[in-house]
Amino acid sequence: MAVPSVRTGHLTGPSLRTPAVFINIFFVLYKGAKASLKWESDKAAWVSGIVGGAVFILGIFPGIWLLKWIVKRDMEYHARKAAEAEAAKNKEPVDEEAAPEPSSKAMKVWTSLKKAATRGLEVDIHEVRAVPARSCVLRTAILWECVWW
Repeated sequence: MAVPSVRTGHLTGPSLRTPAVFINIFFVLYKGAKASLKWESDKAAWVSGIVGGAVFILGIFPGIWLLKWIVKRDMEYHARKAAEAEAAKNKEPVDEEAAPEPSSKAMKVWTSLKKAATRGLEVDIHEVRAVPARSCVLRTAILWECVWW
């Protein structure tokens, strides 16, 4: 059901996490806690290996199934949202009441700043607008005149 990249990510995750955990734990034990532990490098490596192995086993047995369940749930959620959006798109728009006008001066300033900052969120940049032919001819004539004179 999942795409191949997601499936590959589930399977390679534990093998990629294990060396990272090993290296991090090793340096924390060997370099970071040097004053309190006073371990040799071989003991820090063994402890790091055990922790890395535990991470690998936990990543395989409950981890892969848990990730598959989470991805499946998320994909179903997004499919349901897309279906709802498609259904809402086909419905007639509902008359929405305008927001009440702000009463205080600070609220008016805040509202105008918010509208200025979020203007791009309300404008459809992919909308095709018709440009009158006369304005195109005028722009071309001005450009021609600026280039040649």
